Amino acid sequence: MKNLSEVGTHVTKVTHMLTAIAPLYSGVQK
Repeated sequence: MKNLSEVGTHVTKVTHMLTAIAPLYSGVQK
């Protein structure tokens, strides 16, 4: 089992990626 700091880092990375991608994706949808 991964330790919590490792999981937290992964979640943060994914969140930042989604935050970066979301405006681009919604721009494509229009």
